[in-house]
Amino acid sequence: MSTMTGAAGAAASHDGGAEPKVAADKLGVGAEPSIAADMSGGGAKPTVGATSHRSGAEPAATAEPGCGDEPCTSEAAARVDSASGRRSPVRRLPMTALRGGLRWGLVTVLIVTSVWKFASLDRFAAALSAMGFFDPSVVPVLTWGVPVLEAVTALLLAMPRVEVLGLGLSVVQFGCFCGFHAYLHWKGIVVPCGCAGIRETDVGRADHLAMSAGCGVMALAAVFLLCAPEPRSGVRAASSHD
Repeated sequence: MSTMTGAAGAAASHDGGAEPKVAADKLGVGAEPSIAADMSGGGAKPTVGATSHRSGAEPAATAEPGCGDEPCTSEAAARVDSASGRRSPVRRLPMTALRGGLRWGLVTVLIVTSVWKFASLDRFAAALSAMGFFDPSVVPVLTWGVPVLEAVTALLLAMPRVEVLGLGLSVVQFGCFCGFHAYLHWKGIVVPCGCAGIRETDVGRADHLAMSAGCGVMALAAVFLLCAPEPRSGVRAASSHD
């Protein structure tokens, strides 16, 4: 009888208020940390199990740089850049081609008109004098100044680093031409002019005014395209590491 009592007391000494320790490796994903009883001090000390490191879950697959969670196709890149407020290289190509076409169109027009004026300075001076709008002392200055300004503007437009200056001069030039020809057209002043370099037209004619207005619109459109925000180089590469 005393032997059975001693065995029961020994078993009770292990169950005296202490919770049984749960093995960490038997817990599933998301299990709470196990609490092991301190047999020597009576107080329970928490021990964090390492179940989160041995849960068996596969590491998350990383998507291709710059394309989110889908394969990096041109459509996916366009959607990612659209959501982040950036313009992808695929979508920039048409705008780059349009800007180049507008710029070289202006260069062509300015070179043609400048060469024609230099080739026939006497006729250009006679046309300016026949208008009766300018003082005779100003005519020689305009005779040389206008073609020189056109040539300089064309040169600036052909240089990518300073093309913005050329576009600004184009806007000013064609704006003045449009206003001047509109005034002559309103006053009914008709003077032969060949500043387009293709055929002689009457200054003040609607077709000449439309040509100047069209070139002014081209310059304004090119300025708008150049001033539109463009992503800096390496933006897509940097975004792939975010």
